[in-house]
Amino acid sequence: MADSAEIVEPTAPTSGAAGPGGSARSAGPDRPAAAGETVILVGPSGCGKSTTLKMINRLIEPASGQITIGGEGVTGINPAALRRTIGYAIQAAGLFPHMTVTENIGLVPKTAGRSRAKVRDRVEEMRKTVAGPRATDPALVEAARDIGMSPLLMLFRVELPLAVPLILAGVRTAPVLNVGTATPATFGVGGGLGGRGSSGMTNQRTPVLVLGFVLTVAMALIMAWLGTLVGLLLRPRGLEVN
Repeated sequence: MADSAEIVEPTAPTSGAAGPGGSARSAGPDRPAAAGETVILVGPSGCGKSTTLKMINRLIEPASGQITIGGEGVTGINPAALRRTIGYAIQAAGLFPHMTVTENIGLVPKTAGRSRAKVRDRVEEMRKTVAGPRATDPALVEAARDIGMSPLLMLFRVELPLAVPLILAGVRTAPVLNVGTATPATFGVGGGLGGRGSSGMTNQRTPVLVLGFVLTVAMALIMAWLGTLVGLLLRPRGLEVN
């Protein structure tokens, strides 16, 4: 990940820069962000936040001004080499479907020429950040191992029970997403829950339009409530937080 980036002549001010110590300061042409400092771009949709980030890694070429990383202008760096020095947290899904999760994680360090051992270590480190059995407190796993539990017994008696709330959270979310997906399907002649709302718009009948979408929201809330109820019933005893 790049240590720091400086944008000269920005089109919009950058605000909300928080240093490692927790203090908030303004970053901009007068005071570029320091190495290790966290900078947050804040602003309404369309103000240029995404465009600014895309200019840093040259997905969009700047029309004027200069962007430097570590004192070197980005326009003088090979785009592929530049992008391999910057870390990304992608908002939408960005995995290659023909690869496993492990292969997706190891793709960038492998492409950057890291040794096989370093790629393997990095993949293992990143996999442990994924919520699930591997996110179990290492102290609990160590305690289970010390009392003589086998890896298989630890999986079913320690790791999976602790992962159940996370799994059930996904189960609760899925029906709500299905309701949201089924609603606009009506606009593509696919049926769906939005038929009444679509009819209200077509016939310019506001009460029918409102009723249709109120019923859709109500169904989504019911699905969320049922998912929460299932989670409470299936959650292992002892995991409740007082």
